[in-house]
Amino acid sequence: MKGRLVQNVIAAATFILSLLMLHSTFQRNTAPWDMEVLQVLETQQPTEGAAAETTKQPTVAAIPTTSPASKTVPTPEILIAPSVKPSPLGKPYYVYPKPRNDTSVSVTFVIVITVGTKMEAFATAINSVRCYAALHGYSVSVEFDNKFKECEVHKDKFFRRHCHTHKLMQKEIPQDTWTLFIDGDVGIVNPNRLVEEFLESGYEIYLFDRFFNWEYAALSYLVKNNERGRAWVDEFANFEFRLPQSFHGTDNGALHPFLMFYLVPETRNPATRNRMAKLCLSLWNRS
Repeated sequence: MKGRLVQNVIAAATFILSLLMLHSTFQRNTAPWDMEVLQVLETQQPTEGAAAETTKQPTVAAIPTTSPASKTVPTPEILIAPSVKPSPLGKPYYVYPKPRNDTSVSVTFVIVITVGTKMEAFATAINSVRCYAALHGYSVSVEFDNKFKECEVHKDKFFRRHCHTHKLMQKEIPQDTWTLFIDGDVGIVNPNRLVEEFLESGYEIYLFDRFFNWEYAALSYLVKNNERGRAWVDEFANFEFRLPQSFHGTDNGALHPFLMFYLVPETRNPATRNRMAKLCLSLWNRS
């Protein structure tokens, strides 16, 4: 009997020791969030004598997804875009363009690109011009600056563009229509505005001045394709050969003395040139 009792005591002690070792191992390998879940679930177990509590559902425990001990793949958080704040300029401005009703005014957009230029840089601007022209029935001519052999004499790429524009007006653009020369990076902002809105009776050559310094810009001009308009573009292109040996600003700088000579013909001759014209040319020559 004593031997059997001793065996039972040893077996019970071994069982208890195994439970303690298992519990210790479980504590070391259990993540903190597992213990929190166990604690939450334990608090929801029904107690003896409280039968009404057995119908309660266990509370769902929030399991952190950033725990290093987690074996599951964390679920990405749902990104909620912040609310759009109203613009200080007011409500957004939407444009719903409609084709023009009167197509009697014919306009050709001319864009001359230097050979070797990456066209991707101008894709957005040129595509906007093409869409605008397709909507209103205008024409678009996009050409490289090696199309006409006659223009190879121009070494300045900016003046070479104007030579090509002149040749297009001579050979391809219909007579007595309008030619709108623009740089390749000029795009359409408001497609509801029409080119002919800027035309006035009695005027056949149009330029614009910059709003920040009031100089005339050579990157855009609107010219009627008649004898006078073609002569103006041709003379401007050939003004390259009158550039001084200075920081002349290429076609955009040359546009100002060119307009002075064109609008005030007596300034072309040094003998009849007034004091102001002499001063302006002197500054340009020494710039």
